[in-house]
Amino acid sequence: MIEDFVSCMLIGENSLIIECGNILLKHNWKIEAVVTDKEEAIKWAKINSIPVFKSNEINNIKNLNIDYLFSIVNSLIIPDRILNSVKKLAINYHDAPLPKYAGVHATSWAISNRERRHGISWHIMTDVIEGGNVLVQERVVVKCDDTAESLNLKCFQAAIKGFNELVDSIENNSIIFRKQNLDDRSYFGKFEKLNRNGLVDWNQRDKDVIRYVNSTLFGREDNDFLTAKIYYNGRFYIIDKIENYCSEFYGNAGDAKVINNEFVVAAKNRPLVFSVREITGEKVNLSCFGDDIKSLNADDSIVDELADSIDATKKSERYWVGKLKKYKDNKNNKLIFNPSMETQIDTGILSGMCLLEKILLYFYQSVINNGIDSYFLGFFDSRNTYSDICSDIVPFVIRNNNPDSLEEILEEEKKELSEIEKNKTFLLDVHYRYPSLSGVKKVYDYVIIADEGNGNYQNKSNKLTIVIDKNNNYRMLPADEEGQRVANELIALL
Repeated sequence: MIEDFVSCMLIGENSLIIECGNILLKHNWKIEAVVTDKEEAIKWAKINSIPVFKSNEINNIKNLNIDYLFSIVNSLIIPDRILNSVKKLAINYHDAPLPKYAGVHATSWAISNRERRHGISWHIMTDVIEGGNVLVQERVVVKCDDTAESLNLKCFQAAIKGFNELVDSIENNSIIFRKQNLDDRSYFGKFEKLNRNGLVDWNQRDKDVIRYVNSTLFGREDNDFLTAKIYYNGRFYIIDKIENYCSEFYGNAGDAKVINNEFVVAAKNRPLVFSVREITGEKVNLSCFGDDIKSLNADDSIVDELADSIDATKKSERYWVGKLKKYKDNKNNKLIFNPSMETQIDTGILSGMCLLEKILLYFYQSVINNGIDSYFLGFFDSRNTYSDICSDIVPFVIRNNNPDSLEEILEEEKKELSEIEKNKTFLLDVHYRYPSLSGVKKVYDYVIIADEGNGNYQNKSNKLTIVIDKNNNYRMLPADEEGQRVANELIALL
């Protein structure tokens, strides 16, 4: 048994960190620090009087001297300073039976690859990602109807069982180090996607189609993988449930029909029934599809269009999801406009500014006058042309950093515009894939459109849409009385 106490640190992104932490506390281990962004885990740490840090605060941890570090569902790059403070072992959890399925989205790949068994591993951290000696492994059965959500739950339960075994083996000095045979290794990177990027191929057997779809269903957990989709009549729809159809249905692979308010489609060998949602996650009224038989087979150009959209947005998704979460938290911030706002901005200063800078300055001044920390506008740059699966309008944040000068405000404007230009846009299905974004308003109160093509835009806001064309002209498109008041005030200012 252990002498005195064993010290450790936990880093993790989901509730498994709590389960493991409770096991350690039960064994009288001393948890020196917890690093997590999960609110539930932060509360748990505080209740247990454990120092807790968010991921962007990890460098604030000082004078760390620990026996073990446990990385539990963690994508954070751990600083060398932290790793060098570990006296015995740095141990990582991975939701796969290493050396198979190293990398990310292991359960989704296992389902889509028709695995019958899967598993979890607790292993030593080394320079090779998920390549260190395995300490504990547990196996789980993969059923034909398992989704990413259900297989993740099996792995979660197996991880707890395995962690109990790991702690016991550490305390009993009975750890067995099993070297991985890296010749058998398979690795899936963060940006690897399913064949056809989620667009279902109905020319497959029913079981393969079901597994393909189920590998994308994460339930209430955030999903940075992808969604399964159909394409019909110029629009993408998300498949959120699929199973075998138990009645007769005749047609070629891909032929589909709405029957008893369900979507029935012919796969290669037998029919399937599934439900769909709008690309932003809202439920679909199936009556809009009519009663006739239709083909859901998409040609290669649609597959290519989807691939291009995913490739263009995948590396910026984390940025936009983080920003949308802040927008959600900001939803109670309201702007009350001062009818004499134009008197608060020096018209002499305005004369040297472009139209967009003037309009943004107006909103910055309003945020400062209202004494709120931040406010979100919608922003649309017409130069960014993507498919309908991408959002044309993105959040533009106005931050009240208590500026001391106009120059600071203008610099903040340029910084935000630069970030938007760099990160472009995001896939609309993030609203479905990330339950943590539930409640995010999809229509902004105020929208600015930077129009480079003299488009005939309609109102895209709750209150006011402002269109600025390439010749530095503007159009105001108010949606309500408040929007009209703001439009009048801006016209007077400009």
